[in-house]
Amino acid sequence: MQQLPKKAGKYIRGCIIGKPKTCLISADYAGQEIRILAAYTRDETLMRAYNPCYKCEHNPDKVGWFSKLGNCPFENHDEGSECNTVDIHSYITKQVYADKINVPIEQIKNVPEFNKMRSICKSVTFGLAYGGTEYGLSRSTGIPLDEAREVMEKYFATFKSIKKYIHDCQLYVDQHGEIMDMVGRRRKFEFAGWEDPAKAAQNYEDWKFRDGLRGLKKEWGKMVRADRRAATNFPIQGLAASMTKIAAANIYNRFLNEDVPAQIVQFIHDEVLVMCRKDPEVINQTIDIIRDCMVNKIDMPSHCLHNHPLGWNWPAHLPMNVEAEVGDSYGDIMEPEEYLEKIEQVKNALDNEETVEIQSNEEKSVELTDAEDVL
Repeated sequence: MQQLPKKAGKYIRGCIIGKPKTCLISADYAGQEIRILAAYTRDETLMRAYNPCYKCEHNPDKVGWFSKLGNCPFENHDEGSECNTVDIHSYITKQVYADKINVPIEQIKNVPEFNKMRSICKSVTFGLAYGGTEYGLSRSTGIPLDEAREVMEKYFATFKSIKKYIHDCQLYVDQHGEIMDMVGRRRKFEFAGWEDPAKAAQNYEDWKFRDGLRGLKKEWGKMVRADRRAATNFPIQGLAASMTKIAAANIYNRFLNEDVPAQIVQFIHDEVLVMCRKDPEVINQTIDIIRDCMVNKIDMPSHCLHNHPLGWNWPAHLPMNVEAEVGDSYGDIMEPEEYLEKIEQVKNALDNEETVEIQSNEEKSVELTDAEDVL
């Protein structure tokens, strides 16, 4: 499945159930696209949100990016410490609106004015991942075009490497008519690619002096611009799909080799949906395997091209994170702890019913014995 509809999604999800005596586990990378954007751009300001121990005064590794999240030897990480993980969108908002926000990152959501800024920055982040522009930001958020343009300028000034990534993608597709993601997944484009003589003759009035856009014939301009935006998005979406499938292959092998009563049943966009036996021990084992395969054993650097034309490769210091939820159906999935507590409550209720029934049978047996004595 690519995705489920938003309005009726819950009801449709409720129709997706496992076999009797099983439950469903949904595993999804948290903020996958933004982390991948950080990997492509290697923007230090953005990557610091995912590796907050970097440059901590207590971190012995101040030179490189090799300290992993949570490995900083400093144990007394107070609120507001650079070593604490933060909400990525609040973090980005704090960076972009540094002169206007006067509260800690974790409080941005609690202030309506700042939360609105957070929504705008969130739209910018996802919009850039899809090749968005200030016009698209203005339409999606309802803010004036001038304000949208100002926000985009602040955003690019804060995360300078993101602007370079967009420029590199668009220049490459302008020249070659295709683009590859980190692992070599390739997409060709129909209209972009002015180094192709046939496309140049078809799309350009004057193709001797151009940078991919100048000289375009009016009727082809829209299509070429759409290709350029898609070329910005493809490396991110392509790598996200590859990452999920690589992790799923590892999960499948672990289930098989360790004889775990669980199996992958579906992919929903970038989620992995697993069916496993409805047993607390099996559920915990399954979730541990999923998280291990999707985070610890994913080893993205080994899957990347060693000679990518744009020099892209996965940084070893950028950790991934997985969110797992469990439910009797895909429509009522919840946190694992909550679901396991629910199972325990049902089990206790059934045990109590059995105890009451046994006591009732014993009382009936006693009454029958008394009656026989009377007779």
